[in-house]
Amino acid sequence: MDIMQGEDLYGDNMDLKETTPVSEQFEAFGVDTKTFMFHSGSYYLIQAGIILYYIVLAIINKVAARKAHLERARKIGMWAYQPNWGSLLVIATKKLYLESYFDLALCSILNLVGLLEV
Repeated sequence: MDIMQGEDLYGDNMDLKETTPVSEQFEAFGVDTKTFMFHSGSYYLIQAGIILYYIVLAIINKVAARKAHLERARKIGMWAYQPNWGSLLVIATKKLYLESYFDLALCSILNLVGLLEV
């Protein structure tokens, strides 16, 4: 289940090679292509969102620092300040990668169990 409908976005905007399903059993489970992008859900959309989040925080902080004479700008700058946003971006990316890996591994196990039961 993909909340952001990443598969539709990838299919409409990217020129990906069309492949056949691994077997009829995989096709019965809805795995109708071998292309990883279609099975990764919204991974790439979420990754882009994480990168954009940290870029926007950095921009907000820079603007607030230039307008430091205003009390509201100082408060916004304190809220947006991240002393090590680069390492936080790496940590968030690793967390997303691990979560996606576990999701794909679990779905693979479920598909394997289902194929063995047929």
